[in-house]
Amino acid sequence: MNALTLFAATLLQTPAVETAATEGAESPAGGISDLMLPLIVIMVLFYVIMLGPERKQRKKREEMLANLKKGQEVMTTGGMYGKIAAVNEDAITLLLAKDVRVRFNRSAIQGLSKEEEPAAEAKSSEPKTAEVVEA
Repeated sequence: MNALTLFAATLLQTPAVETAATEGAESPAGGISDLMLPLIVIMVLFYVIMLGPERKQRKKREEMLANLKKGQEVMTTGGMYGKIAAVNEDAITLLLAKDVRVRFNRSAIQGLSKEEEPAAEAKSSEPKTAEVVEA
């Protein structure tokens, strides 16, 4: 038995010693059914690690795009910051500077600018200080 066959048998978890000793005899049951469980486990892990968080991010972004309002400061996918001047069904008009209005597709909005994030999130991140009372 050559080294390549022994290596392949080790990788596939087949008993190489028994195969060499019983040449011509019927091989033990298993084969592809032994590989199904690890394949299923890998697929589940792939879903949990890769696709689950991506789906949450997509849902959060779609919710943000649906709730855009006039006056909010946003950033486009191209990195331009502006204030929303008008909101249509599929288009957003941004005020980039005084008298400079640019129309973007709604999907071109990357997110709210840092200053425009909800106040509740900003308050929760601030450290609480204790009052010092002098006696």
